[in-house]
Parts: sequence; structure tokens; C-alpha cells
Amino acid sequence: MKPSYTIGAGILALLLNVLAAPQALPHGGEATVVHACVGNLLKVVRIVRPDENCHARLETARHWSIKGPQGLQGPQGIPGPPGAAGNGGNGTGAFVVKDSFDQVVGKSDGAGAVRKIGNDLLYFRIRRTGFTQSFIRFFYLTDNCQGLRYLPVGTALWEFVLTTDGVIGYYPLGPGQPLTMRSFEDVFAGQPIPPQPLSCAVQDVFSTYGEASAINLATVGVPPFRLE
Repeated sequence: MKPSYTIGAGILALLLNVLAAPQALPHGGEATVVHACVGNLLKVVRIVRPDENCHARLETARHWSIKGPQGLQGPQGIPGPPGAAGNGGNGTGAFVVKDSFDQVVGKSDGAGAVRKIGNDLLYFRIRRTGFTQSFIRFFYLTDNCQGLRYLPVGTALWEFVLTTDGVIGYYPLGPGQPLTMRSFEDVFAGQPIPPQPLSCAVQDVFSTYGEASAINLATVGVPPFRLE
């Protein structure tokens, strides 16, 4: 019985020694970091309060920033449509696009101008030297790109006017209707619109379309353009 008593006393002395060991603050009580105590033997991690102590002999104080480093910049998203046309305001902050004859082309959003022509509210992409040339994809109800040309109808309050040569623009007549197109042709910027399609791709595409309507851009404004 005496050896058992000796071992028990040793264990008791060890426990008392551990309990009496000094305690250590994780990081001086700083509240701007996450505080933890990591067990020296089993590496068990305890998240603690800023003013809570770690055991100096059994644990090691660790801390890390609450806010991590800034990540890499993500890829650029798809550009959204321009915002709705303003109501002209009260004369302060509103601006318009004017052409070389001091005629109003339309209300500006910085990249283009919105203008009502007849019953259609149209959006023209422009730069100082003229109308922005762009890619146009015409759709057809036939499978050989013959017949009426159609353009997709957007969800904005107006329709985009597209031009490949800066002279004639095309836009879909609203309000459009759901249709299945059987073929399409592509005409790229800098090219005139051919009387007959030069190339034709066959593909069924269902969406909302309006008949492609042409407009002489000289009736809208004569460059150079300016903001006012």
C-alpha cells in the first residue's frame, strides 16, 4: 500500500503544480484579432475571449486577424443595359447630345443618346466622331435566311439601334412577339448590309423578336457630336 500512496501523492503534486502554474493572456487582450489556445500535446484549439487566459504550460497562445487579406480581383461581369432615360430634370444636372448643326440628338447617358422617333423610343450608341459601328445578327423565320429580317427585342424601355456602317441603323419594331427563328446571318462592323445574305447559319432559336426596321442616321444627327 505504501508504493500506491507514493504514486498518488506524486500525481497530486503534479496536478497542484499545473494548477498553480502562471496563466498567459493570448495577446494582451487585443480585441481586433481572433484569440486561441493550442494544446501543446494534442494540438487541440480553443477559441477564447480577448481577456481569457491560456495555460502557460499546457497551451500556446495563438492569434490571427479577424479580417483576411483581400482576394484577387474577379473577372469583369457582363455589361448591363443603360439605365432608363431621365425626365430632363429641372435644368441642373441634365445633359443632351447635340450635333454639328446644334440640333438635339437625344438625352445622353454618357455612351449614347435616347430619342423618341414617331412612336419608338430608340437608343443610339455614339461617339464624338459619329455613330458607333457594331455587329448585327439578323434572324429569319425560314431555314435559308430568306424573307423578312428580325432582331431580338430587349427588355429596356427603348430599342437599341445597330449600325455596321454608321449610315443606316436597324432596330426591332416593338413590342415584339415570341417566335422560333430557323436561321441567321451575321454582318460585321465596317461592312454594308447586303441586299441578300452572304452567309447563312441554320439554327432554331426561340425568343422575342421584332421585324428589323431601317433608319437613315443622317436624320438623327450629323457628327461631330458634343454634350451640353
